[in-house]
Amino acid sequence: MKMKTEIDMAALQLMNIISNNNFEAEILTTDKPVLLMCVPGGRVFAEQARVLEQLSDRYSKMVDIGCLEEDFINGFKRMYSIKGTPVFLLFYRGQEIGRMLGMTDKERLEAFLERNLQPTRNKR
Repeated sequence: MKMKTEIDMAALQLMNIISNNNFEAEILTTDKPVLLMCVPGGRVFAEQARVLEQLSDRYSKMVDIGCLEEDFINGFKRMYSIKGTPVFLLFYRGQEIGRMLGMTDKERLEAFLERNLQPTRNKR
């Protein structure tokens, strides 16, 4: 298993590492919404992980946060027809309910979460 590099340990600790082995349990069968970051390791991963860290205090009780294991990224991209990275996907009860492609900042990711989490609040 390859781990992400160039990342703050605090940012990595708030994320579940999602692989082919735990994808079903962590994403598809959970009742809690999951924000999944799909981006290979390196500088872009580190920058986007810091954005997630900035939002973790506010959203950690509402949504789980995951990132894809490096070895799982290409297969995941094929399964979900992802053409580019970084991409953020929001899952709820096994269904993709939101997708945002491209580099993001705190404000844009927060707006994405607010817009897409609203329907899940009524169902929990």
